[in-house]
Amino acid sequence: MHQAKIIKKLIDCETKFDFFNLYIDEIQIYPLIRMGIFYEILKKCNIYEPQPMSSSQYSFKNILIFLKKLINNFKISKIKNKQIMIIEHPRRLDERNDDIYTSFLYDIFYDKTLTIKHPLYGSIMPMDQNKYDCFYFESFLIKKKILKIIYSKKKISYFANKISKVINNEIDNNNDYYNFVEDLLLDKILSYKLARSFLDKYDLKCLIVVNGYGFNHFVLAAKQLGIKVIELQHGNIYDTHLGYHYPNSKSGSIKSFPDYILTFGEFWNNQAQFPIAKNYIIDNGFYFFEQNFINKKRNSISEKNKILIISQHNISKELKKLTEELAKKLIEYQFIFKPHPKENLNDLKYFGNNNDIKNISVSQKSLYELYPQVDYQIGVFSTGIYEGLGFGVKTIIYKINGWENVYSLIGNKGVVFIENSQQIIEIIRKKTIKDPEGNKFFSKNVFNNHKNFFKSL
Repeated sequence: MHQAKIIKKLIDCETKFDFFNLYIDEIQIYPLIRMGIFYEILKKCNIYEPQPMSSSQYSFKNILIFLKKLINNFKISKIKNKQIMIIEHPRRLDERNDDIYTSFLYDIFYDKTLTIKHPLYGSIMPMDQNKYDCFYFESFLIKKKILKIIYSKKKISYFANKISKVINNEIDNNNDYYNFVEDLLLDKILSYKLARSFLDKYDLKCLIVVNGYGFNHFVLAAKQLGIKVIELQHGNIYDTHLGYHYPNSKSGSIKSFPDYILTFGEFWNNQAQFPIAKNYIIDNGFYFFEQNFINKKRNSISEKNKILIISQHNISKELKKLTEELAKKLIEYQFIFKPHPKENLNDLKYFGNNNDIKNISVSQKSLYELYPQVDYQIGVFSTGIYEGLGFGVKTIIYKINGWENVYSLIGNKGVVFIENSQQIIEIIRKKTIKDPEGNKFFSKNVFNNHKNFFKSL
């Protein structure tokens, strides 16, 4: 079964079984667990490689770091004059502890913000001297573990049974989903209650999130307290992305969806059927992309004989195999394999059994450093594909699981879709790909766009 078929079946079930009208204690529960259920189905149906997980490290050093965070949280909890709260994303600026999506906002808000930081792919980030007040949420995670022990599961069990039976009957009858759905429901409900208790301490005007569906318990809590919620786009949005795509839901009907979505550019505003009015989807741009585009000009050499492979943790095996096949045939090209950050967790050995292939290198450099150095990029559905197009890199989409997420690029100048390595070899040798028109994906004047937007709120 392919991803697209699973998405269609899940969306059909949502309407057929009225999932969006399931409530526990006045909490609209299904949107809170929608993405989690989807990922679990993909995992159990072996659609993708399992996402790598990092183990907790209980070293003496990390225990001290954690205690410092708790002390810092106690001090911050006494600060009541904050108007804006930002929940950061784990993607960081190189060698710094700043979120690439939100760091520029502090130059707009100055001392009005309180920032929630969270572990970077499971690892504990050291406390450092920040230019803003921050809060580490681990202390609330401890509270949640305690509440899970004492919280009554009676209502949760009823709905977990209802939802898991639908999944078994309509989508996947080879795996049991009850325990997963029950645990996920409990986790989200308790997370919502803790988030609401936390937010209620502050007199906030708005909450800014980078991953609204990942922190939808915070979104719901904020909206119920009358706090405006704004999401900054952080990745690919497409017409089957279940974090954004609600084809059968009326505007305003999803209680845990942000009030506003600030997209990278106009291209993205119609890529999904958002459950909010169109005038609340605003193309403000991607500040980090814009600054790198300005600072890292394209290499003036017309042919650099380098090809960039943009990997992703759940399809890396297929991409590594493709890279090896191409490198053996296109010996005149250098192949730069760029792992996804999550691939670093398990210290994967890239191309370890093929020491005879000399034209492959694995790079930990920023994609923005690599784009100006290459002629082509090959990927599947990474957001980096669009960023590469923005830099004018000719693009090849490898049609394996997940490629449908970039379906909207079909027909775009400078982009081709292929199914095997031989097609790529022919395309590159014949030089049939035209230069792309990448300026439609990212708006300009990003800082002023955001400044004006928040001023108007």
